Amino acid sequence: MKRSKHSLWAVWMSLLFGLGCGSESEFWLWPELPEDTQSILVGVEDGLVVVLRALRYPRDSATELGPTSGAVTIFAYPESLEARGLTEGAVARGAPADCWSRPLAPGATMFERALGEDAWSQRSAVRAPYDTFLALSDCPCPRFEETETHSFAFPGGSRARLARLQDELYWLSNPGSVRWVDIEAPLSEGTPIEPNFFHLSPEDTFVDETGVAWATLAEVVYMVDLETGQVRTSTQMAQRASGIHGAYVEGSLQLFMAADGGRVFRFHRGVWSEIRYDATGVFPDSEQNGGALWIGPGRGLIAVQDARALLAIAPEVEPRVIDREGLLAVSAMALATDGLVYLGSRSGEFATVDGTELRRVRQFGNSAFGSGVVRRLFPLGDRLGFAVRTAALGEVVPGAGVCPAHLAEGFQEVFDAVGDETQTILVGQDSEGKLRVARYARSFD
Repeated sequence: MKRSKHSLWAVWMSLLFGLGCGSESEFWLWPELPEDTQSILVGVEDGLVVVLRALRYPRDSATELGPTSGAVTIFAYPESLEARGLTEGAVARGAPADCWSRPLAPGATMFERALGEDAWSQRSAVRAPYDTFLALSDCPCPRFEETETHSFAFPGGSRARLARLQDELYWLSNPGSVRWVDIEAPLSEGTPIEPNFFHLSPEDTFVDETGVAWATLAEVVYMVDLETGQVRTSTQMAQRASGIHGAYVEGSLQLFMAADGGRVFRFHRGVWSEIRYDATGVFPDSEQNGGALWIGPGRGLIAVQDARALLAIAPEVEPRVIDREGLLAVSAMALATDGLVYLGSRSGEFATVDGTELRRVRQFGNSAFGSGVVRRLFPLGDRLGFAVRTAALGEVVPGAGVCPAHLAEGFQEVFDAVGDETQTILVGQDSEGKLRVARYARSFD
């Protein structure tokens, strides 16, 4: 390279990193980066200070690196800066709960060179201080605006679950009420259906594609035809039922259901059966409340042992309790488009489980809203919405983090939530004990 380019590049890097050209500074050539490299992060250590910059690659005149007075680490990525949510320049340091806050290593080829060394070395493990560095990049979080709210007075208290079937919204509450409304219509126009069977609060509901809501209440699983209000009993058991979830597979409905005492049930080809597993360490008197999640044909996750452990179910293998790695009690689960199962806990924390192997649980953030129970996780395109019992709603961005929670004013407690890419609807209780339903418009303005 001509000396003029060398000098210009040296001056540019000096300004970029804010480091002087003292006696210990060196000019370094770039390492030989992978051919598919589209972006790089360059980290320079100067004592206790770490300066990290994002750069596009290849660069017109970037065949040399310098000057610098400390060790340099380069993270080379096959994705563009835009794909990683970054722009050229300084990279801010994030916290675990920030969105978008990601570790540096995943997907990167790493190179390192210390001051005084003659060559770059390629590394497979990230060392300090980069092992704890979380790059905070651009992750658009939505704005929620309450556009409608309505309260319903029910004698004897009120609890409710929401169910959505195509363009219709249903809320099932006690005592003895089902209401429905077109998803775009005013919530106040909800039409009551009176099956008069909800004597207790629904623990969970699942609506199949035929318009039947499967509701768990006490020791009974009810089937509610949402069009007619007709109610049938599907099964009755000795333990209290809680989470229920499923899907149709080749014309046959598959369901998984959790019950107290660590018991787990499967509904397949019209028949309920208990799933036996090694329950060592599962308390026989434990409550569930953590829910069940159908992942694919014959595959599911069930929260057991006071929802503090996860039972993985897959075809032709023995069900097993997978390692939680310290996750607190699970209160909500959902399958995201990235193939991971996302978990919400009773203390507002989030974690993921690989949806294929069903083995590893990783914590990655929290709702940043006290220690409220995550009551519901639900799909929002390539994201997940969540509702927190202590009157909040927000979003999880798979692979990125958790957006700050939005306060749902007027709610004393949130019971459930549904949503899509334009809106989120909450149901809960207000300070007067009335059933409260509210709609929030979702935007990125």
